[in-house]
Amino acid sequence: MKITVPGYYPKFRCIAGACTDTCCAGWDVDVDAAAYGRYKKIIENENTPIACRLKEVCVPDEDGGCTFRLGKDLRCPFLNEENLCDLITQKGEEALCETCADFPRFKTAYGNRLETGLAPSCITAGQIMLSSPLPFTLVSGGENGRSPEENDIDPQEFFRLKKIRKNMLAKINDTASDITGALLFCLCGGTGEDIPSDDITAAGGETYRNTEEHLLDAFAGMEIINPDWNLVLQRERKLKEHLQESPAGEWGRLLRSMYRGTPALDAEARQIAAYDVYRYLLPAVYTGNELCRRKIAVFTYLVTQRMYAGYYFAHGDLPFSARVDLQHLWSRQFEHSYVNFRHYSRLLSGSVRYGRHRLTAVLAREQLERTAGMPRFAAAGMQIPRVQDEEQLRQVLGRFEVLLSPEERRRAAGIRKLSDRVLSVAGRLLYEELRSRFLGGNTEDSDNFFLTPWELVRRITARRAAGESFPPIREGINGKPMDAEGAVHFSIAHSKSAVVCAVSDRCCGIDMEDRNRKTTRMLEKIFTDAELGELEGLSGPARMRRTVLLFTRAEAEVKLTGEGIGGLRARKQKTAGNLILTEEVKGHFISLAFLR
Repeated sequence: MKITVPGYYPKFRCIAGACTDTCCAGWDVDVDAAAYGRYKKIIENENTPIACRLKEVCVPDEDGGCTFRLGKDLRCPFLNEENLCDLITQKGEEALCETCADFPRFKTAYGNRLETGLAPSCITAGQIMLSSPLPFTLVSGGENGRSPEENDIDPQEFFRLKKIRKNMLAKINDTASDITGALLFCLCGGTGEDIPSDDITAAGGETYRNTEEHLLDAFAGMEIINPDWNLVLQRERKLKEHLQESPAGEWGRLLRSMYRGTPALDAEARQIAAYDVYRYLLPAVYTGNELCRRKIAVFTYLVTQRMYAGYYFAHGDLPFSARVDLQHLWSRQFEHSYVNFRHYSRLLSGSVRYGRHRLTAVLAREQLERTAGMPRFAAAGMQIPRVQDEEQLRQVLGRFEVLLSPEERRRAAGIRKLSDRVLSVAGRLLYEELRSRFLGGNTEDSDNFFLTPWELVRRITARRAAGESFPPIREGINGKPMDAEGAVHFSIAHSKSAVVCAVSDRCCGIDMEDRNRKTTRMLEKIFTDAELGELEGLSGPARMRRTVLLFTRAEAEVKLTGEGIGGLRARKQKTAGNLILTEEVKGHFISLAFLR
């Protein structure tokens, strides 16, 4: 059989009694049928202490093997006080069952191919993995003397998954891009297609928290493999309390401080992500749950980030020994309990909390907080009645005009098309609503992103009744509208039937387009090479939708400065991109850009 291993695999040697941990405590020892057969012969043919002990602790199972009945402190009955195995000392390594002989190695056979590696559930293996330099490599060759196993693998599916895995590992190894970009690439199948857009309401509002704050939740029936896991949960509770009591931005401050003090975190995260992709993706040829297995690297990254932050908050630092220990604790909880692994697999397969778009939003926010700090902003929109319904449009306009000053009404009257006039006035009122909400410290809104005209009127009327005043809008550089008091930045955009607005403490630009719009205008002149590369290989509706999405991002970017068409052409030459968030809401692509 052809054997494949990670490049660091040959470095591993079990250090036995010198290990600070033990792999012989905390979980049941499952003995394979062949080893149990050997143990039964010892029991039948010997009158020795080891034979007596085997007779006492072997509990037969339905598959022909057995399980060792654990002793005091959940230790293997053959683990002595020096943390050495009595089976090895008295009968040699050949007496071990496959579980003990292989740990911390894992092996998966695919016909005449055998893939094996190391799991970070072993302290020594974890030290090797985290300290190994990038790139993560795979080495193939040699034989283990075994014959190819019979299998019913679909060869086309096997080589498809193998190619995807190769692309994923290459992306993880690319240190020129952020680790979250590599994880997003893995999440979306290792092709770069069908990548869900970053969600501005999720990244800036409440949605992400339903995922982020529950990553380390215990669940009914959870197995605690190592008692130290309880310390992880205690630190998580204290971290949650701290974040709830702290002002906005504390999570980002904590992450940035942790990364500044621990420069190796990025390379280590890539090694663990590569391990997850290497170990879990290809077995989908047997199980069929490819999407679940693509999520594992993302899930592990987010969980361990949370564990790291809890430790850092509690201790003020995050030494290498602590990082190895935390990875080892998570690996044992996640990978070495059938109960826990099945539970997490069900979550990754079917829970909305761990859907692709939700995980994308959490990754986006984590990256923003860690690298530049998430901008504070409030955004909302309003949809108008169908443009053909002129009577209803006039009703809406009449309700809006009551709220305008005489000068604003005169300005609006100069817009000839009725629907454009309604949208222009609605944008002005949306700005007032969002400005008041933002300066009041409320950047989130539990209502729908798109307000109805009547809800917008109700809110503005209530603010006026409460005595709130609103300064005029003045014209700034390049004619871009500015807040007269300079208290906020804002941007407004509209399509044929909707208007959107955003206010922020940073210079911002917003744009919106109907996702089904047909557009091919000036792509080569305004799209960067990277954006044009995203369109390669796409065709038909998928290409058109991606084109419209990218166009909203380009428009939002030039609205930062109000440069117009000249800015669109100039952006093609830029190498340093701005921060751009995009989402799809009710058939519209909405992009919001900030200066980095």
